[in-house]
Amino acid sequence: MKKIITAVLAATLAFTALTTAAFAQRRRADINTELQKSDEIHILYNDKMVQYEDVKPVINEDRVMIPFRAALESMGAKVGYNEAQRLVTAQKGNIIIRFTLLDSVIHINNNGAESDMVMDVPMIIREDRTLVPIRFMSNALGMQVGWDGVTRTVVVMDYDAVADEISRIAPNLAKYAALPKRQMNERIFTAKMTSDSGSHDLSATAYKSGDTLYVKTDTINMADVAFGEALESGSEWCSIDMKRIFRALNFDDRQSAVLMSAMSGENTDSITDAILNSMTREGDAVFSEATDLALLLDLVEQMDKYVTVTQTENGYNLTINISKEQLAGAIGDAMGVKTDEATRAALAETIGISVTAAITYDGERQTSEATLTMPGKTITYTETATESEFSKPENPYDITEVFVNML
Repeated sequence: MKKIITAVLAATLAFTALTTAAFAQRRRADINTELQKSDEIHILYNDKMVQYEDVKPVINEDRVMIPFRAALESMGAKVGYNEAQRLVTAQKGNIIIRFTLLDSVIHINNNGAESDMVMDVPMIIREDRTLVPIRFMSNALGMQVGWDGVTRTVVVMDYDAVADEISRIAPNLAKYAALPKRQMNERIFTAKMTSDSGSHDLSATAYKSGDTLYVKTDTINMADVAFGEALESGSEWCSIDMKRIFRALNFDDRQSAVLMSAMSGENTDSITDAILNSMTREGDAVFSEATDLALLLDLVEQMDKYVTVTQTENGYNLTINISKEQLAGAIGDAMGVKTDEATRAALAETIGISVTAAITYDGERQTSEATLTMPGKTITYTETATESEFSKPENPYDITEVFVNML
């Protein structure tokens, strides 16, 4: 289930660029409604607000404190309490935690592995309720925590629960994410933009070898851009050190390794685990603003409506089709625009964007085709990806610095 988050995140980022954040807002609207009810501290578990009937969360020594039973149960944990020993037990999945009220140590059993976590602030009593620091409780149960200071919201992320939710709301994307894929280091692609002013073509061949991307193109002389030198078009290889690029983007080594694997098309359980690990650094939620995850889930749910995945004998076919009428309707719904058929048709003509794409994998080769049509302009893209023998060029022009400086 964890691999679903990874694949859907990547797909949604590309989809967002085409549709804008206005594509869907249902979950965000629900969260914003709850945030506006009071200026108290809010607790957000994935995309749902945690409700309290009596004692509210408070801040003590720069830590948000919560009534332990209500919070833990709302996050899917089963909570037990031994009153004689004042011992609390909570279980979520394969993780069991135990702690004594007003003690500072949490005992953790993670699928048989025992460890202790020492809280840096003490539990407190408010109105006969014991309040615990939510960050430590969430981390002990394998969840991550962020803080949205603008809305005074603690953001708790449970990645297993998010994967389950994506599987439920986006069965086509979940099916695609679960399909086996293999590493492909060679990519040959072309792109063409046609407009009223004429057409512009791009073609290139790219190889990934280790942490380096090698590119040769007859269309753009990248060495000219890097050095101001005139080279024979398409005759020279250029190299890009992707580790340096990722460092410039503030990715750590684990994240860089995952991204490099993704560039090759490899999608194995080990890579998926690495991605999840890179996203779930201890104590920090990958989504720190209250509506970030809600936006992702809204987009994923909408995107899935336009995706079809068919598994073949040796691979799969994936298609995406979004007409200008469908896109206009989705944006109108997201903006809360109630319109008749004629108004919607006019909106579709004004927006005028449609997307078609197809990816076919036959077990050896992956081919991709996409067309983006907009008013006065059409962009077409094709790519063939394979696993291929590659001899590193002896003296490629290193243009890494050009991209680093751009970043």
